[in-house]
Amino acid sequence: PYSDHQKYAEMGLDYISTNDPSGNLRYFEPALRSGMQPNNVNLVGPTYIEETSNGEIHIRVNVTAGQNDVGIYICALESWAIPRHSLTLIGYVRSTKVT
Repeated sequence: PYSDHQKYAEMGLDYISTNDPSGNLRYFEPALRSGMQPNNVNLVGPTYIEETSNGEIHIRVNVTAGQNDVGIYICALESWAIPRHSLTLIGYVRSTKVT
């Protein structure tokens, strides 16, 4: 959220909308690691992390190249997006070209 959101929340506003992704919630496009590169961002969009509601996040990964080994980091999460408990997440990799 913007730095002045707290001021408006204290004035009694329940919801503050903006023209940015996620409106009142948080949105972040992380720097990629391990040699990962953005994959066709103009067609399908960037890698991003967004807060969908209080305490819930959505992570979208759209990368190509880079290291493809177990334990390799794609990106780092912002502190607000790090889970309180350990999670095992399943990712799907498309291995065929789409034209």
